[in-house]
Amino acid sequence: MNDIEAILKATIQTKVIEAFNSTPEMVEKLVAAALSKEVDEHGQRPGYNSQRMPYMEWLVGDEIRKAVCECIREYVAGHKNEISARVQAAMVSSDFVKPISETIAKVMSEEYRWNVELKIDKA
Repeated sequence: MNDIEAILKATIQTKVIEAFNSTPEMVEKLVAAALSKEVDEHGQRPGYNSQRMPYMEWLVGDEIRKAVCECIREYVAGHKNEISARVQAAMVSSDFVKPISETIAKVMSEEYRWNVELKIDKA
């Protein structure tokens, strides 16, 4: 950036800050307007048929989803060996593997019929 660009940038930044500081109600209105916008389930501008919600509602929901996801990641990472052992034990068990393999074999041998039923009976 050359000297003229730096001077212009600093001048513009100063003027914008001065404008915001001299009219705090303008900042409040800008924030209120930004938060009242409707968004879709992804936080984007809603399309014609998309579900609409206030931005603030989406933002809070998104932060809650992120917190829950992080909590689950931490739990799984902390219990990875235990989870892995349980999955391996279940896969070795005939109660787990046999019904799945029989159902898959049955479904794959039948033409155009894709109904799958999985039933595990306790011994």
